Amino acid sequence: MSYISSGTNNIFKYPELADQTKASGIINTFEEKKMLAALVQDMTEEDRELFVKMYSDILGKKKSCKVLLQTYFGDVIDVYEDIVKLSFDGIGLDFIEGKKTAELIEKYGFPKDKVLFAGLVNGKNIWKNHYKKTLNVLKKLEDRGIQTVLSTSCSLQHVPYTLKHENKLSDEYLNYFAFAEEKLVELKELSGLAKCTDIEGDERFKANRQLFTGTRKCDNEAVKKRLAEVTEADYRRLHARSERQQLQKKEFALPKLPTTTIGSFPQTKDVKANRR
Repeated sequence: MSYISSGTNNIFKYPELADQTKASGIINTFEEKKMLAALVQDMTEEDRELFVKMYSDILGKKKSCKVLLQTYFGDVIDVYEDIVKLSFDGIGLDFIEGKKTAELIEKYGFPKDKVLFAGLVNGKNIWKNHYKKTLNVLKKLEDRGIQTVLSTSCSLQHVPYTLKHENKLSDEYLNYFAFAEEKLVELKELSGLAKCTDIEGDERFKANRQLFTGTRKCDNEAVKKRLAEVTEADYRRLHARSERQQLQKKEFALPKLPTTTIGSFPQTKDVKANRR
């Protein structure tokens, strides 16, 4: 897939991709690029018109290729009405950070001929899903006659891989955690519970409910004391940015253009040596 420079007369080369996927027998094409994260930000009328123009052209040439629009990190309040009118076969919406997502569906509806990929398992935090709350949302969607696929709110690349190797914490704490592998298990369990005729009697549901109805033994008086002593001054950095910049250059001695893993952590000489 290649990208053409931005502008009202240029678009992604998805029509070409649609022909390739059709020939290869691929059913679904997932349009999940960083650009789509912009849909959850404030959009101008010009932004909205560009989005509609671009995807109208793409979708007009999709032929038999199934196209899913996946959004994340918020709700698509500025463009929701346009999205549901376009001929996407599936639409992925974030129900976690998308605080208005459920409200948008309630107000404007959701097409019966499309599939909703409901992002109800948090893809960014490390905590277990509250099954009862998630199942209640799924039930409401089902009652509205919406074809729904349970999904994560975003890619699981933002969380640690698995709890299997966490051997320094007690089960008292680990019971509340869910990393990437565990979130996949949650998706499977929730899908099963959504079809279950006796949820209250299901051991998976009861175990999850116990976590959220019980008291978390995580009180730490030392931490409480430190939080109580926080003042406004603690939120202000002591040095100006220009001073911090010079200190960081001296401390880390990074090259002019340090490479990174996912754009977050500059690679020092020691890290580069270890990677070899």
